[in-house]
This record gives sequence, C-alpha cells and structure tokens, in this order.
Amino acid sequence: MTDRIDAAAAFGIVPRRVVAFGEGRSNRSFHLLADDGRSFTLTELVGHAPARAEALLLTLDHLEAHRMGSHRPLRTVSGARVIHGHWPWMIMPFIPGETLSASADLPVEAIAALLARIHRIPVPAHLADRRRRLPCDWRTLLRGHDRPDLEAALAASERMWSRVAAEPALTFVHGDLFPDNIVRTPDGLVPIDWEHAAADHPMLDLGITAVGILAHGGWRQVDRLVGAYAQASGRSVDRGDLEDWIGYSASVLALSRFVRDALEGRPHSYASMLNLGRVLAQT
Repeated sequence: MTDRIDAAAAFGIVPRRVVAFGEGRSNRSFHLLADDGRSFTLTELVGHAPARAEALLLTLDHLEAHRMGSHRPLRTVSGARVIHGHWPWMIMPFIPGETLSASADLPVEAIAALLARIHRIPVPAHLADRRRRLPCDWRTLLRGHDRPDLEAALAASERMWSRVAAEPALTFVHGDLFPDNIVRTPDGLVPIDWEHAAADHPMLDLGITAVGILAHGGWRQVDRLVGAYAQASGRSVDRGDLEDWIGYSASVLALSRFVRDALEGRPHSYASMLNLGRVLAQT
C-alpha cells in the first residue's frame, strides 16, 4: 500500500481509499478516492521502461487531439505526468461507468463503430515503427521455457501471416480492444488501456476484438461485429480470412499473456487464448 500512497502524494493527492479494480481493468490499476471526494484511476505500468511510458503519454495526447475520449493523465506537483519507481506510475481522472466485461448483451454494433473510428485516426509519428503482430524474436522469448503448445501455435501463426497478410497501408490500432477495455458511460463507449496501441494491419485489430467477443459470447456476436465493422469502415471482410486472423490474434494474445505472467511471477494463463484457437479450428 505504501507505494500507492507515495505515488498519490507525488500528484498532490491524499488518498482516503485505494481499491484494486477487479477483472476488467488493468491488473495494476486502482480506484483511488481522495480525501476531498475526487475519484482517480492510479496505474502502475508494469513492464514499461521510461521510454514506453512516455510513448503512452504521447498516444493519449494524440487521442485527445482527435477527440477520442479516454484517460487524461494528471501532472505531479513538479509538472511531470509519470513518476518512476520500480515501474512507472500515472494518475488519471476516474471514468465513471462499467466495463463491458460483465455485460450480458454486448453492444456489438457500437463496438464495431468504435473500432472503425479508431482505425480512421492517423498513425502518430511515435508509433510509426511499432507493431502489434508477433515479434520476430518470439522464439527467444520462449527460450528456456518448456511450452511446446505455445511454440507450435506461434509457428503456425507465423506461417499464416506470410500467407494472408499482404502489407496494407498501416493503420492506427488499439491492439487490445476486449470488452474489459471498453467502459460504458452516459456519453457512450470509452476505450481504455492503450498500452498496445501501434501501427499495424486493421484485420489484426479486428481479430483481437473478435477474440474478446468470442470468449464473451460466441460466433453469432462475432458475425454481427464483422458485418457492422465492414459497414462502418468500408472494408470488405472475407469469412475465411477472418478465421485465420482470429487464430493469429489469439496467438498474439497468448504470447502477451505468457510474457506478462513470466514477468510478474504468476501462473501462466495463455492457454485460454490457445483454446479459443482450437475451438475455432473445429468450427
């Protein structure tokens, strides 16, 4: 708790209560209620080097410039927007509302429209060389770990990319638009957690969102998502290619979970993403 209190103090905030968000927010994010009644989101950017934290700030600035509502970091008493402890910390005004993770009926058409809107935002200069796809060195990340299931899935996805992914003009992508990264507010849906924003293939971003919806509901909702996205974006989406993209996206997400869990010393949770890919292969 001391590290959270110290982080809040750097921003001139005296916390009355600090509560970890449940499933549906970042694993190191907390709801901070200040002693003056204001509410904030306090986030520790686990795994972020200072340069990556600064890139996230630039991304949030870019979103504000293009009228895409999301978090807006506060400044510390010395004027900085991030403080650097073991990992960087930032504080943002709390966005009132609930994430879609607990929604019984996802607003799929609204999610598709949100994704299409994100893809119309120009790629900012600081993300021009960042990709969300599988990294070229993924085998190095697995070295020393006995994970044959993950290695086989990633190798298959690498082959799929070379077969399907003709390079388009790169698109600004969220990179993790799951239901738990979308907040339903009185003013509409607000995307949060932009740590994976990048310049990449729009079908990869659609595939990631489809994985989240597939985990939440099923193929009927995915079909609605794809139809609504095609209409909102003006892009045609081939169903056969879509299944390949969803399988590829599940592998990307599985690797991200593996790396995160290894970094934090937690039990590995990547298998749930691989299982989605297996279910997909049987449809």
